[in-house]
Amino acid sequence: MSACLRLLCFAGVFVGAAAVLAVGCSDDTTKKVPVVSGEAGEAGEASGGTSAGTAGKGGAGGSTVTPEGGAAGEPVVVEGGAAGAPVTPEGGAAGEAGTAGSGPVACAPGGDATGVALDAENSQSACRGALVVANFTATSADDNFTCCGTSGTFDVTVSGLVNDRSGPVSGQFSLIVPADAPTGAQSVTVTCSGGPATYTFDLNVPATEQAPVATSASGPIYSSDDLQIDGANLTGVTTVLATMVGDPTTSAECLIDTETSSDSQITCNFGGDIAPGDYTLAISKDCGFATNAPGFTVLQSL
Repeated sequence: MSACLRLLCFAGVFVGAAAVLAVGCSDDTTKKVPVVSGEAGEAGEASGGTSAGTAGKGGAGGSTVTPEGGAAGEPVVVEGGAAGAPVTPEGGAAGEAGTAGSGPVACAPGGDATGVALDAENSQSACRGALVVANFTATSADDNFTCCGTSGTFDVTVSGLVNDRSGPVSGQFSLIVPADAPTGAQSVTVTCSGGPATYTFDLNVPATEQAPVATSASGPIYSSDDLQIDGANLTGVTTVLATMVGDPTTSAECLIDTETSSDSQITCNFGGDIAPGDYTLAISKDCGFATNAPGFTVLQSL
């Protein structure tokens, strides 16, 4: 069979599903394809002559012949490529929000302070979680400024507060010792925004002592009444100082009754030596201050 006819037969596999092929396949490439007759068939070809045969003498109508197509080919399954990965249109789905980190927020110095110097003796005991303070002098400084401290194992924010400008500028630095600070001696190097000089706090963090915690204070009271302070780690508190709200120069010490006080409550009395007004409390041990400052009110005596 010629290559042309083989190709035609192969094509017949696909077309044969819709209609019967009108062309057969044979090894004789010169064989004519029989005409498929209708009801009577068309007139046959004139035999032998060169002129057209008469209508009555034409060849008999050919028998109906159904051409045999080639054998049906095996079904061909066209395999596509492997499915591509899903394509996310236009920027993709929104990502999930990240989990907040647990580390400290990076410190950035704020305000201005130049010529800062600490007291020569600034070594002190500092409980974990306690507020510790140190006095400073400066050539010039904003009323409030912020410095950054590092010990190599922890970082802290150091707050500067100017409280006297009558001579050299002076005030107090304060910082909170991290609750997970290593125990033992710690040297905290402090850098302020006013210049490249650095200053050092020398801290000694005890292994067992805990910072005091004050949660509330009774009141209102009269100046001669007892004041009760509730909290935790209050055993060992040495000082309770009340400072008037809005007037830091007005303060009074509340004398602790050591016989009735406990680890969760302190009783103290101002002995009538406190003016009427609203106050906040600073409660301290030898290793630092409570970081919170509960408030109370002193009433005008009758």
